[in-house]
Amino acid sequence: MTLENFTEEVIQRIIEICRRMGAVCAIILDKKSIRKGSLKIGLLFGREVGKEVYHKTFSEFLEKLNVEKDNLTVEILDTAPALIAYKYLKEGTVLYCDDKNAFKRFKAAKISQYLEMKDEMQVHAAIALRESESLSE
Repeated sequence: MTLENFTEEVIQRIIEICRRMGAVCAIILDKKSIRKGSLKIGLLFGREVGKEVYHKTFSEFLEKLNVEKDNLTVEILDTAPALIAYKYLKEGTVLYCDDKNAFKRFKAAKISQYLEMKDEMQVHAAIALRESESLSE
């Protein structure tokens, strides 16, 4: 089976793999890219997970979905940078969520982190702009 033939069966396989690995929520980033053979998925565990869980999950996707390694992106959202987590939250589609409270806490924390980072970046951009304008005078 390839992801070009994205069907309910593929979604169920993805959910099955995620639950077996212990993820409480799974978010697909770009459904259109799935139809082109690419899978971008964010997993929320609601707890710290090690690299071995990541690698095992990645391998399961490669094997069970017959997707190419270069066409697969798996993000552990619990530890993902705020910008990446925010992108999944804003643009993604939740495939399932078994722990709504963990998802709400995660969402609030990552959005807060993202907004703080965004504010800091705007301040630094304004300072850089002023400095570059003063150099050109």
